[in-house]
Amino acid sequence: MDTSSMTIANERILIPFGQLVFNGNTSFQDQQHLDDFCKWAISAKLEPLLHFTISEQIQQPYKEQFKKEYLIALAKSMIFEHQLNQLKQILKKQTIRFTFIKGADLAFNAFPSPAIRTFNDIDLLLHPDDTKDALQILKDNGWEAPYFRAPNPGEHHFPPFFKDKIVLEPHWTLPNFKLEDPKIIWEHIPQDNNGDFRLSNELNLLLVARHAASEQYRHLPIHRILLDAGYIAKNEVDWNALKNLAYAWNLPPPQDLFAAWEPFFPKDIIAQMAPNKSATRAFEKIFELRASIPSISNHDIVMQSRDIASKHWIQDRLAGLRPKTIRAKYKLPPKGNYLELLATYIKDITAKASVFCKHMVHRKPDIAKYNKLIELAENQSRNNNP
Repeated sequence: MDTSSMTIANERILIPFGQLVFNGNTSFQDQQHLDDFCKWAISAKLEPLLHFTISEQIQQPYKEQFKKEYLIALAKSMIFEHQLNQLKQILKKQTIRFTFIKGADLAFNAFPSPAIRTFNDIDLLLHPDDTKDALQILKDNGWEAPYFRAPNPGEHHFPPFFKDKIVLEPHWTLPNFKLEDPKIIWEHIPQDNNGDFRLSNELNLLLVARHAASEQYRHLPIHRILLDAGYIAKNEVDWNALKNLAYAWNLPPPQDLFAAWEPFFPKDIIAQMAPNKSATRAFEKIFELRASIPSISNHDIVMQSRDIASKHWIQDRLAGLRPKTIRAKYKLPPKGNYLELLATYIKDITAKASVFCKHMVHRKPDIAKYNKLIELAENQSRNNNP
């Protein structure tokens, strides 16, 4: 069995993976099955999950390795937690409306141990009316943004801030939500008893699905999508409200995507999801084709995107040539070094021109098929609105 990747048909991986998330335990057909699952977990960097849930079943050499990875992840999460508490203190003091999202939220609020949900940076969602003040507060409290610039079209966050080797990405909206007014999102972000804003389970599931849609559904590995969706879905979720929210924002309901890996979820949750079966099958085909053409690059996607040469597409490409964007991309100093910057511009533009010409002459039919599948799946999902 190929354990290097998880395919839709690979129930020997999906079923025990889902049981670990939803039940905290699982059983295996035999020792070989357990060994195969351990090898897959290593490839997926899920050693902390296995140590937390079934350490008593795991034998050497995996047992000690998984324990080590769990402790490393736990120590890292403690460093992040300290920084999150500091950020919360300085922002709340100035009455900034904010909430942590993705790993910085889920690791501490949805997962039984933050070591299971590792993350590498802090994603911070700011209320649009408080963004300017919040960015200044960050700078005043030691957060540095050497490559700070106005956002590029299509982006959802500002360039990163840095402090004590930790990366912070301030967001003014959520990725791939495509809302004209991000303030609408805040109508669906409740405050808890401590006055902290936090995404609801429904909005968190919608965020998982929209994050998965990044780079034409190529941004996240499948196990990352399911890990987050599973631990959120363990809590109380109003699946009908989630579906209606997605329809209101002209987005595909997340359950149509999640059900593409039906064996991962308990049957009662699949029943509550009530996915659109035709849309789910279309999403399955997207990931089947994605697995069969792993050589697709981001350049391939950009050069054969559905909106190539549109105003938005051209704006995005030109924005990528801003001086601070080039400096950040090639790790040049934030200021000065103008000859090196010029040489880098020439290098970057030449490379992009070469890629453009190559794709105009040798177009890949698989990418066109892949893009059509995405359009079909999303349209079927959105258009199921009664």
